[in-house]
Amino acid sequence: MQKLILTSPKKIERQINRLMSQDPESKFIFRLCSLKMYLNDPECSADRLGKIMQKSPRTVANWIHALNSSGDIDVLRDKPKPGRRNRLTEGQLEELKHQLQKQPGEAGIETNLWDGKSLSHYIKKQYGVLIQVRQCQRLFRKLGFSLKRGRTIVAGGSPKEKRAFKKTPDDSKEQKV
Repeated sequence: MQKLILTSPKKIERQINRLMSQDPESKFIFRLCSLKMYLNDPECSADRLGKIMQKSPRTVANWIHALNSSGDIDVLRDKPKPGRRNRLTEGQLEELKHQLQKQPGEAGIETNLWDGKSLSHYIKKQYGVLIQVRQCQRLFRKLGFSLKRGRTIVAGGSPKEKRAFKKTPDDSKEQKV
């Protein structure tokens, strides 16, 4: 059988890498497939498998050691990463969501609309937690609110007064015959 050739290998490789970076389950499947290749090729070493799978030989060796020590393939799954904890509790976020549905004046904030600056001030006053303005803007989105800016409205006025205020009279626009 002749060797099959992919027409766009770089594009396909980028798609595979993108999928593996987004989905933790695909990383697990990738590790399983790598070790399946290792099991089925008696001459395969960690160096060779690492080169084929574009991983370091140390990484492949770590997978093998983890499997040997636990005896279960679930050890190859990524563990959940805790991340930074929230400064506000879930209860405080719920209170905040209800407060944002009211006017800022009801909360003792002297402004017409909620914005990042007024929310930061309110959180500092109410909960004693300092949250920067940009983070408060993100908090609006997280709580389901969107930014609505005020729009200017052209002031009305009498046409007679408008004509008197103009630099050039309307007569100059008409052509004289």
